[in-house]
Amino acid sequence: MKKITWIWLCAISMLLSSHFVAHAQSVDDTTLQTSVSTKSANTIIASPATQVGRMAGTPLTNGTPGLVLDQNPNPSDTPMAIAYNPIDDLYYASTGGSTARPIHCHDATTGAINSSSPVGVDQRGIWWNPNSMQAEANGFGSGGVYAITSSVTCPDGSTLLFGSNKPDSQSGGDYDYDNDEIIYFDESAPGIFRVDRATNATIGTTVITSTPAGTDYAEMSIGYTGVTGFEYALFDVVTNSVHLYDLAGVFQASVLISETILNSNNRFYFSYENDLAWVLNGTQNWTSHTIFSFMVGDAPVITCPADIMINTEPGVCTAVSNFAGTATDTEDGNISGDIVATPASGSAFPVGTTAVTLSVTDSDGNTSTCMFNVTVVDNEDPVLTCPADIVQSNDIGVCGANVTVPMPTIMDNCPTAGGSPTQTSVSSPLTAYNFDALGLIDTPTTITGPAMASGDVEMSATFTGDHGGGTDFEDFILEGPDGSTLLDASSGVGDCATATLTFTVGAATWNGWIDTFGPDLTFVLQADAAVDNICAASEYQLTADYLTGSGLINDYNGTDDASDFYPVGDTDVTFTYVDGGGNTATCTMTVTVNDDEDPVISCAGDPAPIFGSATDAPGAAIPDNNPAGVSATIDITDDFDITDLNVDLDITHSWIGDLVVTLTAPDGTTAAAIIDRPGVPATGLGCNNTVNDILVTMDDEATDAIEGPCLTEYNGTFIPTEALSVFDGVSTLGTWTLTIVDNAGGDTGTLNNWTLNYEYIAVSNPLQVVLDANGMATVDVADLLLGFSDNCGVASTTVEVGSPPTPGSITTVFDSNNGGALGGAVLFDITVGPLDITISDLDLNTEDPGAFTVDMFTLVGTYVGNETDPAPWTLAATGSGTASGTVNVPSNAVLDTPVTLLANTTYGVALVFDAAHGHNYSGTGTDPSPGMPTYSNGDLTLSLGAGQNTPFSSAPFNPRIWNGTLNYETGGGIANVSMFDVDCSDVGTNTIDVTVTDINGNTSTCTATYEVIDDLDPVLVCMDFTLELGADGTAVLDPFDMIDLTATFEACGIDTAAADLVNFTCDDIGAPIMITLFGADPSGNAASCTAMLTVVDALGPEVTCPADQTVDPGANNQLYEVPDYFGEGLASAVDNCTDPVTVFAQDPAPGTLLGDGTYTVTLTATDEYGNPGVCTFELTVESILGVNDTTLDAGVTMYPNPAQGQVTIANSSNIVLERATMYDVSGKLVNTTDLSGMQSEKTIDISSLAAGVYIVQIESENASIVKRLIKE
Repeated sequence: MKKITWIWLCAISMLLSSHFVAHAQSVDDTTLQTSVSTKSANTIIASPATQVGRMAGTPLTNGTPGLVLDQNPNPSDTPMAIAYNPIDDLYYASTGGSTARPIHCHDATTGAINSSSPVGVDQRGIWWNPNSMQAEANGFGSGGVYAITSSVTCPDGSTLLFGSNKPDSQSGGDYDYDNDEIIYFDESAPGIFRVDRATNATIGTTVITSTPAGTDYAEMSIGYTGVTGFEYALFDVVTNSVHLYDLAGVFQASVLISETILNSNNRFYFSYENDLAWVLNGTQNWTSHTIFSFMVGDAPVITCPADIMINTEPGVCTAVSNFAGTATDTEDGNISGDIVATPASGSAFPVGTTAVTLSVTDSDGNTSTCMFNVTVVDNEDPVLTCPADIVQSNDIGVCGANVTVPMPTIMDNCPTAGGSPTQTSVSSPLTAYNFDALGLIDTPTTITGPAMASGDVEMSATFTGDHGGGTDFEDFILEGPDGSTLLDASSGVGDCATATLTFTVGAATWNGWIDTFGPDLTFVLQADAAVDNICAASEYQLTADYLTGSGLINDYNGTDDASDFYPVGDTDVTFTYVDGGGNTATCTMTVTVNDDEDPVISCAGDPAPIFGSATDAPGAAIPDNNPAGVSATIDITDDFDITDLNVDLDITHSWIGDLVVTLTAPDGTTAAAIIDRPGVPATGLGCNNTVNDILVTMDDEATDAIEGPCLTEYNGTFIPTEALSVFDGVSTLGTWTLTIVDNAGGDTGTLNNWTLNYEYIAVSNPLQVVLDANGMATVDVADLLLGFSDNCGVASTTVEVGSPPTPGSITTVFDSNNGGALGGAVLFDITVGPLDITISDLDLNTEDPGAFTVDMFTLVGTYVGNETDPAPWTLAATGSGTASGTVNVPSNAVLDTPVTLLANTTYGVALVFDAAHGHNYSGTGTDPSPGMPTYSNGDLTLSLGAGQNTPFSSAPFNPRIWNGTLNYETGGGIANVSMFDVDCSDVGTNTIDVTVTDINGNTSTCTATYEVIDDLDPVLVCMDFTLELGADGTAVLDPFDMIDLTATFEACGIDTAAADLVNFTCDDIGAPIMITLFGADPSGNAASCTAMLTVVDALGPEVTCPADQTVDPGANNQLYEVPDYFGEGLASAVDNCTDPVTVFAQDPAPGTLLGDGTYTVTLTATDEYGNPGVCTFELTVESILGVNDTTLDAGVTMYPNPAQGQVTIANSSNIVLERATMYDVSGKLVNTTDLSGMQSEKTIDISSLAAGVYIVQIESENASIVKRLIKE
């Protein structure tokens, strides 16, 4: 805006013949705001830079009439208001009713109309704006504020400045040139509705007070006087008086206007302009009235200090401001000491902007004022303390909980009055890139209508384009409204891909942009020749998210109270408190909802609800107003105990309020009136359903009661009058009776049909699992459940398989005679046996008390050679415990991670104590005692060992025996699986525990029953078989002997077998017989096949021998002749199938001569099928010797025996021998030797004899002996 000099203003003022206050504005920033008054009649020309220099005046009791503006009224015109043009010395009288209504241009001296012309506005209020040096007007309804323009001397056009902002569509405004405000009277307040002339923003409404009783103002009219203390003028149509109010809205004075007023349009007939009050008289002419007496002499010149901005003092919501102004007067000189400040210097000013008025009055009674602002900024951050974290269980049946969250504690020097800031999000449009031949050029986009932010603004840029070049090439570069670079970054994705980058703009910067560049903010995507127009779409959009306003808000539900429904799990809730100064504080607390609700499950084989029903459709008429009513029955043959009962009714009747419906159980003792005249007695006659079809289900678990408010239609599920739960536990068996009684006249109906729906509990069927041809099946554990539910959802359904591991331990010794340094180590080897072991804890020997830790290091192999090399060692686990502090007393350490050592593997182990504990171990020098180098059990072997003061560094001490115990588990292992296998061994009914685990780890277990079924017939393969008869000539066939089990295909095996023929005798010997075989598996699945059976006699006769016997050859010691045992009847033979037996054999044969000795006699009988039967007995031939025989026997020996080439007979008796006769076993004479001339011995050549047994008879004259010779 151009600077208007005081010389120009003064020149203008001298041209004026009427009274007007002219204002000009300077764009210069000045330290002091000055008021200069120049007297021309009652005219004051004041500095535009301050709200100062308002005229001093005293209201008159009665207004003094003056100039009359002759309207020469058009009946269609409605006079509205007056404005004065001081440049052309003209009055403008506005009219309304349509945009065709004119402004009348009046000579300011005579009041005559110079011209009239419409300006395109349906006018209400009109005023002169000394800042723009032109008239302005506000329009009717949505019409805003317009500049009134002139192509000649008088107005003939208009330009819209702002949209409508007034309290009523008919409101006429005036201009407060001292404060640059447009003012309207707001009858609803009542008060002065104030609008910022520069921005059209609402400043607020100054409520008027101390208004005289009975006042009725011209509600669409208002005037601004510019007189200090009497600034606002309103017209009271009751008393024809101008009422004057100060800037605070307090009533100050009333000036009577002695004029006949036009009463036909009393809302608009008042205006104040050029220090005159204007009213519309009965002839529709505007008449002026002076209502103030003005000053004498020059007004003082008063200077205010520049606006002051200070921060609040710590802990309070105010700040003390000290200031001073200056004042000079033409007549009185320096009168600064007379300045009165409101509020006074040194006052405690509240947060915000306080207008301070400096006023000074000279000796003539002329008063000048100036104003400046003291702005107190609250820059002290509040302190926000969140409530303690909340841990709460879920509400039953839902995956979360309604949680009451206490309010945070707020400590603030300027607390807000409550409420919450508003989360605001604004975006620019999706803006296409601008390109030229070289590439991307500057591309602006605008965020429209942003609001002031209470905190940092979180912004994002989402864009698509040629930005895939990487760091510092083809970057997305964005500048803010002030030209600052907000983003200069790579997209992080390829060319033509969509990316989003985020950045933060501080609240001060954002709000500064709005102050400087608002109301719309323009951002610019910077030109970049490297970004080419190669993509199908090249575009970007900006989004800003921020809080506006003050108060407390949380990020969970966007209010000040975080009490709400929370899901299971941890939810972080961040509270943000913004005070009136925009200072913020945040705190975060956690709401934890634990799911403590176990799943609800039911297994196969469990008792489960079963549903049954029975229906009757009698179509029976319901007699009108008859206490007997109508009855219908249902007979149920099932005998179940009811757990829940519902009743369906289909009745046609126009007045349900007449009906009583009763149900009676079969036992006759239980009855329930399930419908009992709905609406009686509440409505007197009961409910009248206009829809005659009553289709209802009576259910205790329904939502709406049948006795609820009357309905026009009864169709749905209702709670009965009397609960049907009275039938719980009652048997279904028998006759059920439903009775309907109509208890009032005038309406009839029909019982069409009714149904009993009953629930009872019965054991559910087991899950059936059918094996495949291989005798295998896989069971899905989920199939073992009849049903399950969980408030949050099920994660797994499992069963346990396997067996638990076996606990074990091995102890070396607790008998220390040595010890290591604090923080030292012991080392040893573990060789694991055939099964893996898992070490969970260990006992150690230490005399150092208190809490301790011990690190367990391992390596594969032996510790030997690795004592001072840390590289191969791995920390496997850390144990912790509390030491007793007593040597040789075990101190247990539980490992944080169980350590698993694999089977058949050797590990080196190092146990390293913390710095406050040391090992007590065994062994001194080279002696390991009282420990031993090796300890072993079936699971592992310990090979000990060494001690070390500095682990993996210092030289080890050997041998040293670790004192301790390893506690471990081995073998076994239980797994939770969702599928498991069954086979033939499981055929039949089985049970297993099923565990259902929800997503939060809660479990429920039930025992499921499943039946494994083998329903496949075997593939039976038969084979030919030979059946041998028994000793009695019969045999029984075992069918399995004719089934080839190897070739037969039956996964579960053949359990039973049968044949069509099983009993056989000697008569069946001969041709093969066809046999039909049957085989069945354990489940009774059967198959058949055929094969040939051959019956044979494979048994020889049963031969009976004589008993073992001894015989004497008889006199003269002759050889014994063997008899015919079968022929003489001394032996017999019988056979199972041959009778009689006729084929015999004997060895030795009958007639054989046997010398003394023992012989095995074999008797053989053969049946007709060639089967031999044999028996044997011992035959001893023994000669009975005389005296000489005895002597000879004692004195004669024969050697060698057995012999090969020769045998010698020695005679030590005095008996002369004569001969030696030699026989084979068949009694044949083979050799005779003369002994008559022998001395004591005689050698006989036997080399020609065959190997065998021979009988040698040695004889003397009177005696004889027999000896057995074995020839080799």
